[in-house]
Amino acid sequence: MLRPPRPPRATQPRASSTPPPPPRPLAVLGGINADLVARVARLPAPGETVTSPALATFPGGKGCNQAAAAGLLGWPTAMVGQVGGDGYGDMMLEALVGAGVDVACVRRAPSGVPTGTAIVLVDVRGENCIVVSSGANTAPWPEEDADADAVIANAGLLLLQREVSDAVNTRAAAVAVAARVPVLLDAGGVDAPPPDALLSLVHTFSPNETELERLMDGGGGLCVDDDAAVAAAASSLLARGPSRILVKRGARGAMLVTANAPPLLVPAFRVPRVIDTTGAGDCFTGAFAVATLRGLPAAAAMRYAAAAAALCVQREGALPSLPSAGEVEEFLLKEEE
Repeated sequence: MLRPPRPPRATQPRASSTPPPPPRPLAVLGGINADLVARVARLPAPGETVTSPALATFPGGKGCNQAAAAGLLGWPTAMVGQVGGDGYGDMMLEALVGAGVDVACVRRAPSGVPTGTAIVLVDVRGENCIVVSSGANTAPWPEEDADADAVIANAGLLLLQREVSDAVNTRAAAVAVAARVPVLLDAGGVDAPPPDALLSLVHTFSPNETELERLMDGGGGLCVDDDAAVAAAASSLLARGPSRILVKRGARGAMLVTANAPPLLVPAFRVPRVIDTTGAGDCFTGAFAVATLRGLPAAAAMRYAAAAAALCVQREGALPSLPSAGEVEEFLLKEEE
């Protein structure tokens, strides 16, 4: 008697011997400054002289801060920028390397051009005002830089600010877009609005409230406490090319505005004491970029960035105040308890 054939034995799929591809790095192109920080009882009025008990020097600059924030949060990050051939330039390179940032594409500016420098006054509430001498950041850049172009084209995200020339930013953004790399542009660095040639290449544009007010048609008049007014001002920028506007609102948190969804609001975390807000916006932006590259949805990415910024404002200096990934994760766990 013939027996019926046995059903085929189920086989388990073999584990692939090919390791997963490494994460695509974050490329940051932007300003690198030495920050000269003076603490004062209050910020001076026009024509007024105030005294400071001490002057401290820290690594800074929006590009440097954002790259260091990402590096300290554990994401592979490459910096594209320029420093001078002076001691400040050496300090900046050491600080970036110490934060885990690849500096192979940080160039030395032509002889005699100093590293960018920022003079920062910080009052007892942690508020600040800043004067920047651009130095190497706005000195002539190489017209062609194959190594930097390769870093940008192979990145998961290109992060820009406006402490370098619009021409340099526009060229870098064009390289990114040609390679299908999304571009995040921080509005900070200059008062003038970004040119349309640059903004049309940007996926996410991120002003703070002051910058957003300056970008409004007619300039001024934005009620920063009015969520609807902030959302309307941000929405008006979508017509210029970006897919979304990320507004940094300080103690009010952040707002993400897109064309086909209600504004997404994420509040700031409360902290026991604000020591220094210098670099907090850069910390937020760098952390948001990292969270985005990790695949977090927008709300979670904004919350992660808000946690990083909350830790940042409780410490002095820009780059020295940046938190590690472990600190941010611990902070978020405590907030969820």
